Amino acid sequence: MPVKQTKPAPTRRRRRLSPEDRKRELLDSAVTVAAEIGLGKLVHAEVARANNVVVATVFLYFPDAASLVRAVVEEVGSFYRKQCDEYLDGRSSAPGDLRAYGKAFVDSIDTHPQYAAVFLQWAAAVGNEHGIWDMFLEHINYLERKIARRVKALPSGTKGLRTSLVDGFVQLWLGSAFVIIRLKFSGASQKKLRQFLDQTWDLLMALGKT
Repeated sequence: MPVKQTKPAPTRRRRRLSPEDRKRELLDSAVTVAAEIGLGKLVHAEVARANNVVVATVFLYFPDAASLVRAVVEEVGSFYRKQCDEYLDGRSSAPGDLRAYGKAFVDSIDTHPQYAAVFLQWAAAVGNEHGIWDMFLEHINYLERKIARRVKALPSGTKGLRTSLVDGFVQLWLGSAFVIIRLKFSGASQKKLRQFLDQTWDLLMALGKT
């Protein structure tokens, strides 16, 4: 996993933080720890170690395992939903919005690899421990609705798509995200990644014209 391992912080005087800032700091660390060791192994002690605080401090903000894990996946989901909202706001053309959204997602894997790593784990949490699979389905449904609205606004050959074709477009678009993360994490060249993105877009456009 291309997420840098967290090492215990050197012993130092802890700076005073507001409760909100302390919780933010702990949550950021929890996302990174989950990316490194897995959501299923995420425990308060690991988050405390990463922040050089006593375990009780983490429990103060996240009272049990469920609240800690759910906070992590909600943070990741919020990150990607905000990204979707920002780029699919309808201020540009539908093709322009969708392509800009795709590029932003690709770039975010470099800037926030820990979010992408947790996203992959979350997508496989079909056992629904702590209810996070239900949360994932709600998250995906949100993205599907936003993307579908922009797909329906695609011009000319794709305008007026049958519902089944809109659904197919959306599912292919979302499915490509998992391939992109795998390619990025496996060290694929930018050329290979661009080729995949272009081919995916061409396939989606062809789908819309059928």
